[in-house]
Amino acid sequence: MPRQVPIRELRNRTPEVIAALRAGEQLTLTANRAPLADIVPHLPRNPWIQAFALVQIVEGPGAEATLEEEIARMVKGMLEKTLDSW
Repeated sequence: MPRQVPIRELRNRTPEVIAALRAGEQLTLTANRAPLADIVPHLPRNPWIQAFALVQIVEGPGAEATLEEEIARMVKGMLEKTLDSW
């Protein structure tokens, strides 16, 4: 069961509450001892995918025919933005 955190504790001890969330603890925010909201930490995720995995996705079954074209347009757009910023 998640630890209950009154609004006052959240306000007065924000760094400690955030540290608990960063440590993976799930919390229940309460108002007048009544549950108000569940606060859960986000799972870490890597926005990058390795090239071989992307090739498997594109070439594997289930990939839409237009996916490769869409990825090429996205990469071209990112490269253009990068070159424009130089």
